[in-house]
Amino acid sequence: MDPLAALDMERRSGISQQEVDDFVQRMDLIPGYKTPEQEELERQQRAKREEERRRCEQERHRKEKQEERDNWWHRAELRYSVRDADQEGGDGEPKMSSSERWANRVLAAYKARDANDYSLWDQWVPEDPVSLQEQAEREVELEKLRNREFESNNPEFCNQFKKDMEERQRSQEEKTRTAEREY
Repeated sequence: MDPLAALDMERRSGISQQEVDDFVQRMDLIPGYKTPEQEELERQQRAKREEERRRCEQERHRKEKQEERDNWWHRAELRYSVRDADQEGGDGEPKMSSSERWANRVLAAYKARDANDYSLWDQWVPEDPVSLQEQAEREVELEKLRNREFESNNPEFCNQFKKDMEERQRSQEEKTRTAEREY
C-alpha cells in the first residue's frame, strides 16, 4: 500500500486537479465577489457622499441660524425701536406728542411685521366683541348640529338615556317630597 496514493485527490474522488482549477477559474468570473480595488473605490465614493451630505447639512444649519437671527433682530427693531418723528418725517409736519408717536409706531410695527407673513393670517383671532359673539354663536350652532347628528345615528341609546334621566329626576323629586314631609 502506497501512503502517498491515499493523499492523491484524483484517485480518491475521481475528480482531477485540472477540473477543480477550471471550476475555480469559472467561479472567479461570476460577479459577486468584489476585488479590493472595487471595495476601495466604493469606500471612497461613500466617504465623498457622506462628506457632501455633511457639508450640505452644515450649510443648511448655518442658513437657518442666520435666518433666525435676522428674523429676531427685525422683529426686535419693529417692536422696541423708538424713532423720533423728526428723523422720520421732518418737512414741516406738525410735531406729534409722544403718545401719538408711540401709537403710530406700534401700529406701523404690527403692519410691517405681520402684513406679509401669511402663516400668521391663519392664526389671527379677532378680539372685538362682535367677532367674539359671532364665534360663540357659530360654536353653539355647531354643537347643536353635532348633537342632532348623534341623536339621529344613535336613537336607541338616546331614548334609553332620556328614559333613565326621567327616572332619576322622578326619584330625586320623590326624595325631596319625602324629605319635606318628614322635616
